[in-house]
Formats: sequence, structure tokens, C-alpha cells
Amino acid sequence: MEAIAEDLAVMYDFIYKNFDLFRILLIGAGGSAHSDFIHVLVKHEVNHTLAYLERLGIGRDGNMRLDTTVIHTISEGYFNALLEQVCRGISHGEALGNLDFIVTFYAGGWLNVFGRCRPL
Repeated sequence: MEAIAEDLAVMYDFIYKNFDLFRILLIGAGGSAHSDFIHVLVKHEVNHTLAYLERLGIGRDGNMRLDTTVIHTISEGYFNALLEQVCRGISHGEALGNLDFIVTFYAGGWLNVFGRCRPL
């Protein structure tokens, strides 16, 4: 989880260096060509997650159903949690402080899912 938080900290560094642009993109892009920014990110995440799960041999079984809708819902929640810091105007330092909790929360969920899924 530490590596994930480090990678996301680099992402936050980039976002906060371009804070005004990202804030406009996230809360002021409605009706523009970029109004689907988060949806595009989520779509990529879903595709990569499903490919990853397939490579691991994890899929649908009697206990856990991992399909596009479920993965999309989880991914959208994750991106919204990460980017809500920008939408709310939270400082870079505070956002970095919140990052560990967000990563722990979502990673813990995935660890639980992986523990309950059986390879196909």
C-alpha cells in the first residue's frame, strides 16, 4: 500500500502544481468537451482492472461477482474520493495527509475481495 500512496502523492504533486486548472476541470467543466473527465479516467481504470483480474484468474464465482458494473462503481468512488480534495479546495498538505486513509480504505476492500475470490 505504501507504493500506491507514493505513486498517488506524485499524482497529487502534479495536480496541485496545476491546481486551478484541475479545479476548473473537476467542478467547472460542465457542458464543455471535458465534462466527462472523471468518467474517462474511470473507464480506463475499469478496463485495466478487468484485464488484471483476468490475468490473475479471478472472476465470477459463487461467492463474489466481479463484473464491469461493480468495478465501475468501485473505481468511480475511488477517483471521486481522491479528487474530492481538489473540488473542496483542500490544501496540498492536507490532501497528502488524507491520502493514506483513502488508500488504506480502498486497498483494504480489494484485499478482502481477493481473499474471498477463488481463481477460475
